[in-house]
Amino acid sequence: MRSLFVRSKMPEADIAGAGGTASAVKPWWASLRKVWLLLALALGLEVSVGRAEEMAVPTQPSDPVAAKAYGVFDRACASCHQTGRLKALRLPAGNVGNILDLAALARNAGLVMAGNADASPLYTSMQSRSMPMEPATPADANGGEITATDLAVVRDWIEQLPTGDLCADRPHISGQAVATMVSKAVLATEAAKAATTRYVSLVPLANSCASADEIEGARQAVALLMNALSLGLEPVKLRALEPERLVLEVELTSIGWTAATWDRVAHRAPAAPFVSFEPAVTAASKTELPVLNGDWLASAATRAPFYYELMGLPESLSALLASLRIDMSDLKRGAGDRIGIRSSAVARGNRLLERRSFANGAAWLSSEFAPTAGRPDMFDMMAAAVHAPLPVSADGAWPQIQGDATLMHFDLPNGFPAFFIANPTGGRINEVPLSVLKDDNHPTTKVAAAQACFS
Repeated sequence: MRSLFVRSKMPEADIAGAGGTASAVKPWWASLRKVWLLLALALGLEVSVGRAEEMAVPTQPSDPVAAKAYGVFDRACASCHQTGRLKALRLPAGNVGNILDLAALARNAGLVMAGNADASPLYTSMQSRSMPMEPATPADANGGEITATDLAVVRDWIEQLPTGDLCADRPHISGQAVATMVSKAVLATEAAKAATTRYVSLVPLANSCASADEIEGARQAVALLMNALSLGLEPVKLRALEPERLVLEVELTSIGWTAATWDRVAHRAPAAPFVSFEPAVTAASKTELPVLNGDWLASAATRAPFYYELMGLPESLSALLASLRIDMSDLKRGAGDRIGIRSSAVARGNRLLERRSFANGAAWLSSEFAPTAGRPDMFDMMAAAVHAPLPVSADGAWPQIQGDATLMHFDLPNGFPAFFIANPTGGRINEVPLSVLKDDNHPTTKVAAAQACFS
């Protein structure tokens, strides 16, 4: 495993446009949300995308048919599906967080099929009364129930949507056009640099009628994503190839990747029909596929176990701690902080959190406890330890308090986060059993490294 010890300063990264201008990317603790937004786009989810600080609820449209539909969604759906209006949820239910953005709904084929309400999952879910999932509060007008009138309003809105191209004013960009653009860039680049320069495309988002704000959110997310996958010492800067800034350039050596690393990712990419590169291009770039789609890259590269491979993370928690030079046996000398949590929004049982400082910054470990029959409550054990202190093992742990999983996130040399999950014996695992952790917004999905950690 490569050394992760060196701690560097943390300047802002940026994306430089074709004309040389740059848009700042805030450090990960302020903007990591955008990485999740790109992941959501990669998975075909409809979310409110834009700058993290811009969370305004969409206003009612002026079109009378759309305005009526907005009213139905506002009354019956927004409390679960509109960021800024959520009542009892931390995240929007069902990954739909912009129910009041009717223009975005109309573009989302996973929810709405323009001109055909009966083929639109949004309408059919309302028709079957599977939404709302729970009765609304009495304070809600109409009790939040979906009435026959509501259904007629939503049906009318869907049926009158134009069935043609919703972004007809935006020219479609073919895959081969992207390949041609990348080919010109490769052949114009000095030979040594061309072999370690790769490209990330946001063209599929533009072709799917994503708004300018959505594309900007994805553009910033690509910069954050590449930094979070980096073993480099400094945040990387991405350069756009063209004025529309839909194809971004990344220098592999700046993120600690080799050409072979890129190829391991590229070999997982779905086949791109009708896209080809001339022999001169593949020879200069030293790869058969110098460009990848950003939405696919976000989905694939942040999914364990492939994520672990890319980051070079070892097979065990003890090996990871050793590589980071984190000594878990010195807690008693004040080297770290430890705190217990009886319950939380995601833990089914107790949690034991520890924070350790090390060369790169900080590492956080969370020992998770399933509510197992016969197991004493951690707090009861600690209360008893006031009179009979618990023995501490050589590694600084209390042997009687054995978690069912350990989650860890730690700073990379560039200040961005990396993630790791271990089983009770410290072996690396890809996800946490549902008996240990939960996510009320995704009740059937296990918390996984690192994709769930990003979100």
